[in-house]
Amino acid sequence: MANFVDNPHYTNHDDYYTKKESWFQLQSIKEKIAPTKILEACCMGANLSKSAEYLNELFNCEVVENKGDFLELDSAEIRETYSHIITNPPFTNPMKTNIIKKLLDIDLPFIIILNSTNVYCKWFRKVFGEKIKEVQILNPEGKLCFHKALKDDNGQMYLQEKTIAPPFYPVFVSYKLGLDSADLFL
Repeated sequence: MANFVDNPHYTNHDDYYTKKESWFQLQSIKEKIAPTKILEACCMGANLSKSAEYLNELFNCEVVENKGDFLELDSAEIRETYSHIITNPPFTNPMKTNIIKKLLDIDLPFIIILNSTNVYCKWFRKVFGEKIKEVQILNPEGKLCFHKALKDDNGQMYLQEKTIAPPFYPVFVSYKLGLDSADLFL
């Protein structure tokens, strides 16, 4: 069924990197959300990530890549410094849930990438609580794809050139963007 627990082909991977074309699915809403300074929150020392570069190119504003533990950052300082948070958090729980709780504590507009089935889970509604009224699901055109991190023979990490389409449909989950319903299908 839909929980994928018994599916031998479905496992959580936190070593995927969002490709440029996936971030550029947000092109149609960039003028409407008009960020002035973005925090790419979940890089956590991932030297292979180019998300900040891609988001800077897309939104034409300053994008700061958090290289540390996002959960340890000061929420008030983030609220004072950034206009938006845009990130692809790890898909593994409890890390994913804890990151969403932190995002809600910060209470800035955000966009994150999640497995679309998460939206129908009890934990999703529980975590968002009353703030779920501020959530909008941005539906990409086709599947979002990712680069997988691999190790070469010398143990050096690199991104696989061929992109991976996951066995689920990722969506952008947004908070406090206030978009028109016509903008929800990218």
